[in-house]
Amino acid sequence: LLARRKEKVMSKWYDVSMVSDKLHLVGQADMILVTEMGLKVAEIKDVYSLRLLSSHIYQVAAYGMMAEEKFHLECVRLIIYYVKSDKVFEVPLTQALRSHVAFIVSRIRRIIYSERIPPYREKSVCKSCGFRYVCEV
Repeated sequence: LLARRKEKVMSKWYDVSMVSDKLHLVGQADMILVTEMGLKVAEIKDVYSLRLLSSHIYQVAAYGMMAEEKFHLECVRLIIYYVKSDKVFEVPLTQALRSHVAFIVSRIRRIIYSERIPPYREKSVCKSCGFRYVCEV
């Protein structure tokens, strides 16, 4: 994963557990790197995909936001590696992405606290989701 990149890596950590007081989330990133470009979060997915899946972007974006809290550095990029298709995607952690992650988390929290699951409406994105058989969103 890193051998393809030409930038210098100053530090890297594997299987980093994180807790976010701001997002009210816990998670474990596969890899966090400090490079000459800044903090990056990498997630390794044991799947075959030729395109970047939105659910994976949101997961890694949340990890990036959590890593910022933990390391007190700005996360600049997100890396997602699909092992079975040997595809690497790198995207910036934009303000729009941050806002959408916060929106998703607020929706999930509302579902939990209200104990009301919204009615099921299958969407094309549901086909890639691991919760599609139990989800009613």
